[in-house]
Amino acid sequence: LGLKKIVFSGGEPFLRNDIFEIIIFIRENTKMFVIVTTNGTLINSLVAEKIIQAKINHLQVSLDGAIDRTHDFVRGNGTFAKTTDALRMLNKIRKGGLSLGLSFTVTPLNYKEIPSFLELARALGVDDILFIPFIEDNTYRHEKQIVNKAIFTVRESEELNLILNEIELFQKKYDHPK
Repeated sequence: LGLKKIVFSGGEPFLRNDIFEIIIFIRENTKMFVIVTTNGTLINSLVAEKIIQAKINHLQVSLDGAIDRTHDFVRGNGTFAKTTDALRMLNKIRKGGLSLGLSFTVTPLNYKEIPSFLELARALGVDDILFIPFIEDNTYRHEKQIVNKAIFTVRESEELNLILNEIELFQKKYDHPK
């Protein structure tokens, strides 16, 4: 088939007891680029070492706020600390093979934090950021009260466009020619 990339997503891939065996099999028997998406809450020192040993190419971690209150509202109490601790730990032990990325689902609850989020991402040492627009169809498990807070008003959309311009300025400030 000539496949070049495989993505393990979820739910949470690290809930599988055999996830590392599967990834190691793929890395040893193919030339595919392996990406794992995670919320980062299950990454302790043992899991971090397994990530390195399995030679995962890219880890994409969900972080939906620049501060704990925002992220924890969406993902659960204490998850911001677990996720950011996991990223710091991985950054200390990773070598050239693992790249780290953040996924940020943009909603009216967090869009004003994007400039602060960029600084947080830089401090955490991640390699890329993926901004994902909130889509109501993905919320079948959430309470309607949360869904209603996640839909942008016209004013919020206009403010978001101004913030997106700030992303370009941030990139110009920190972008290094290759």
